Amino acid sequence: MDKIDLNLIRETFKNTIKEMKQIVDNVDFFDQYITTLIIHSIDNNKITLLAKNDFSQQIINNNYLSKIEEMFNKNIPLINFEFFVTTKEKIPQKKEFTKNNIMAMAEGVNKNYTFTNFIVGEFNRKAVLSSKSITSNNFINPLFICASVGLGKTHLLHAIGNEYNKKFPFKLIKYISADDFAREIYIALCDQNKMAIETIKTKYEKYDLLLIDDIQILLNKNKIREILFNIFNNNVANGKYVVWTSDTDPDNLDGFEQRIKSRFHSGIFATIKKPDKAMLKNIANKKIKNLNADIVLSEDALNYIVNRNNGDIRRLEGQINQVFFFASSNSLKNPIIDLQTIKMIFEPSNKNEIKKYGLDFDPNIVIEQVALNYGVNANMLKSKSRIGKLINPRNIAMYILRKKCDMTYAHIGQLFSGRHHSTIITAINNVEKLLNKNIDLKNIIEKIYYKI
Repeated sequence: MDKIDLNLIRETFKNTIKEMKQIVDNVDFFDQYITTLIIHSIDNNKITLLAKNDFSQQIINNNYLSKIEEMFNKNIPLINFEFFVTTKEKIPQKKEFTKNNIMAMAEGVNKNYTFTNFIVGEFNRKAVLSSKSITSNNFINPLFICASVGLGKTHLLHAIGNEYNKKFPFKLIKYISADDFAREIYIALCDQNKMAIETIKTKYEKYDLLLIDDIQILLNKNKIREILFNIFNNNVANGKYVVWTSDTDPDNLDGFEQRIKSRFHSGIFATIKKPDKAMLKNIANKKIKNLNADIVLSEDALNYIVNRNNGDIRRLEGQINQVFFFASSNSLKNPIIDLQTIKMIFEPSNKNEIKKYGLDFDPNIVIEQVALNYGVNANMLKSKSRIGKLINPRNIAMYILRKKCDMTYAHIGQLFSGRHHSTIITAINNVEKLLNKNIDLKNIIEKIYYKI
């Protein structure tokens, strides 16, 4: 049975219960037992209701069930439904309420992605708090979540769907990527049936909660974007919830009309920033703990993994899975995975970095670590700016990339806004002169290099 039928059943049953008030003589019985009836399952044309207890089940069966069935079927065309009433205690465990029936209302929602297994830090706190408010009166509609690839925005969408589904089991929920939505609209536009688009609009306007992922892919799809915008307007106007995600701030979605950008900002706008290294290590350690493995990563091995990902949590988790797959597939005498072992595990995937940079990691990590140590902006270090506070850390970054990482002058120059190799050499020589006078500088450089 499709989701439109389920919505019709839900609304018709609610209206039927209201009508029953006219024929139930005992007001207290109606309030306590008739209004608390809920639909447990729908199997073809058979609807099973859950009563509050054995007493109410018996009274409803003997006196009211046939009337409920009659009133309900009067308002449902074509199909004649049969009703049954039971209690939760009498339902076999194998037909678990939430898993078999309730999740059917959450179309496309992955039940494995919840708020419980989503790691929260300062980098994503606002997005998480805004998302969790979906089941409260504090939710501000619509919600727009902005985050780069791999920072958990898709996980959050599914978590919103699962939380809403748990609190409101008979509300209709739909998760869809903007790419899949575009494909569905494109097929309808190619259909010779002029009502195909209207059918899709009707379908999406039925959902109580619509979760749309990666809206930025509609950048050059004007007609599809217009259809989605109309659905969005109608849903919000009718009190339905909409949550969007994008890898770009709404104001930077070039190609989107201003009225659409304005709509994105009409509710709550929450950004997930890249987590810092300390948070990434925390995420990595929690992932390792969840795997329940008997092995651990040395500090330098953990640093190596964390620094290879440039803040991409999804990629970080994937690489930890690789490490534990290696550990479980090989008989390791030492339970501690050291740096040498880590480099061996990732040797095949290192080839792309080596081909691109001449290193087995992104050299921007070095620049970010130096910038962090000196309290300056990494992008400013790479720029042509000659501000005094940038000169020393910029020279140190160049020194580490050349002397510690053995990067070519040409590659270093490319990183720093196309600087000539002679400029790089001068910068490195200046650092070497400072090292002869300043012992602390050597410790600072070793510390930064260790973190890489």
